[in-house]
Amino acid sequence: MNDRFPGASFVPLRTVLVVGRTYQSLARIDLDLTPHLQGTDIKVEYSLLPGSDYFAGALAWGRRKRIAPLKWFKALGLDPDLVISSSPHKDLHRFNCHVLTLPHGAGHNRLRKGINGVSGISPSQHVGDNGKLTTCIALPGPESLAQLERDFPAAVPHAQVTGDVCMERLEKSRHRKFVYRAHYGIAPEQRLIVLSSSFGPNSLAVRHLDFVRDLLDRLPDTFRVAVVAHPNLEFDNGIALSTLLDKQRANGLIMTEPEEWRDLSIAADLVIGDMGSTTFYSAAIGKPVATLPGIGTDDICADSPLHRFREALPLIDEHRDLGRQLEALIDGWTPLDFDFTQVLAKVEFSTAQRLAEIVHELLELESAPRARVKLIPSGTPLPGSEATGAFSVVWDLDRGEGDRRCYPATEQWRPGSHRLAEGGCLDSEMTSTADVIRFHERIHTEPEAAALAESVRSGNPLVENISVMIDAKQVYIDLKGGERIKVQGERRVLDWIATAICLMLEKLASKAIAVDISDVFVYLKRLFKVPLAFVLA
Repeated sequence: MNDRFPGASFVPLRTVLVVGRTYQSLARIDLDLTPHLQGTDIKVEYSLLPGSDYFAGALAWGRRKRIAPLKWFKALGLDPDLVISSSPHKDLHRFNCHVLTLPHGAGHNRLRKGINGVSGISPSQHVGDNGKLTTCIALPGPESLAQLERDFPAAVPHAQVTGDVCMERLEKSRHRKFVYRAHYGIAPEQRLIVLSSSFGPNSLAVRHLDFVRDLLDRLPDTFRVAVVAHPNLEFDNGIALSTLLDKQRANGLIMTEPEEWRDLSIAADLVIGDMGSTTFYSAAIGKPVATLPGIGTDDICADSPLHRFREALPLIDEHRDLGRQLEALIDGWTPLDFDFTQVLAKVEFSTAQRLAEIVHELLELESAPRARVKLIPSGTPLPGSEATGAFSVVWDLDRGEGDRRCYPATEQWRPGSHRLAEGGCLDSEMTSTADVIRFHERIHTEPEAAALAESVRSGNPLVENISVMIDAKQVYIDLKGGERIKVQGERRVLDWIATAICLMLEKLASKAIAVDISDVFVYLKRLFKVPLAFVLA
């Protein structure tokens, strides 16, 4: 019997211990490297370094992934054959085996208290109390190697520029852009704006929380908005950002688990970020990127790639018309004058393959099997995420035509708008004050529509019109005055016709003339300039 694995049916040839200090350091290796060790005779265990300020996120990640990290004292008794970490630390050298380190962001850029030099390649992180030095330091690009030569020349013989597995996966998955967009229900004509925030006092979410909260409602429905939050904003920094954005998520804002940001970066039309790595990766795959004024770089090395990158980003004026600014940035985008390959090297071989080979070499195993890079899956929206349930509808009739703009209404209606709530909206305040409640998510029979309208009106006596889809090209509308009509036409018109009826009734009433519903029909046909048929139900 094997003493290390008593009672085991299959005894692994080698044991690898993945050690991290944070959610992202564990998730990065689990996503980008351990898939290339699975299916082999290598057993992978996980553990958390003690003393981290960001413990809660790592534990939450482990629970969600059904991974139970070993307590540190148990890990020390494991006797692994190799330790892999993207949280380099002197205590990794307490194990009597090789140590391999990788970055968990876009290169090495950050300054941290208690560390001399740049985090990730500092001597204090790579030399144990016993004087032992990290066996292999995998670096994503030449910039990190140059920084290592300045800060820690003794470690240069231990370093290899391997490229970046995360970047490799992003590049290989770019063709899935429209798969990701369809997964989140983003229409071809809509623009997806992704807000990407790092953590700490200089981050986008901390410096501009009101902007993050309000952007969804400030943009018309020709846009969709997603937020990518650093794990420390979710688990280790007081109130989670997803909690602060709970109402927005219930009204169309997209948020996924923190490690599932990659698909949103590929799907994005524009990324608004800060000095975080996710913003950098997005720009590196060719996405338009921008930032807001006042985002500091105090914790970023002054001559680092991320610092130079942050200085190169165009600025958004949050006090001007955002829709026009964002459209102009997207349509007029020209690539940044920035050499991303110095940070995230384009290597001749597969980065995943090279890292798998390094692992096998350090374990003294035969050559690694061919690494199959896993395409990025679609993310999982956080619990409580819903489609947009309330819209402020603004009609502009100055040119004699129906020019409609719709804005998500999360906490209050836009002044001067017609208020539309979806039938599935769970916010009682929005539904009780809506002008129109709409049930267009599926086709109902006419008797079902009549019963549904009667039931809904009993709970929402102030609602003007209730619109129910009864055919692919026909809606049933229950009017507050008691009339019930059926309208036939194009779906793009039918979805908003009930708010247009509200508008026409107001216009005719303002002329102090007797209003007949047939007069409304005449005006609406002129308004839309498309075939419409109206029948009393």
